[in-house]
Order: sequence, then structure tokens, then C-alpha cells
Amino acid sequence: MGNPDLFGFKKPRAPRRFLAHMIDVGIGDCIPHDRNMAQIAQFKCHKCGWESDWVWMKNVTSVKRGIPCENCNQENKND
Repeated sequence: MGNPDLFGFKKPRAPRRFLAHMIDVGIGDCIPHDRNMAQIAQFKCHKCGWESDWVWMKNVTSVKRGIPCENCNQENKND
């Protein structure tokens, strides 16, 4: 038996997010608008092939996490 809904209420699930993952990353030598941004990265979605421009990120962890794919997440909103 799966997880029964306790007291007749099931918590709704968040919509699925499709993430684009890094394909190139480096330490930016230029000064971005926000001095807290230290990494610069380029991302690609493996589902649809969308590629981002260079994006400033705060740290290595945020680069590894990825960014939402603009095309795939747009399709989810229309469903």
C-alpha cells in the first residue's frame, strides 16, 4: 500500500521543472553588476537543446544546480 492520505488531504505536488545544466564554466575576470557573482557559466537543456548565453552565478553550487530551461518550462505552463 502506498502513502495513504492522512485525514483525507493530500498535499498537491509542485509542477515539474526542467533544468538546463552547465556545458562551460569559468571564473569571470570582468566585474559584474553585483560583486557577489564570481562564476560565469553557459547552460544547455538536454531535452530540447536550448542553450543559454553566459550567465553570472554566485558560486559553484548554484552552477552545478542548473537553471530552468526557458523552452521546456514554458510548455509546462501552457498545459
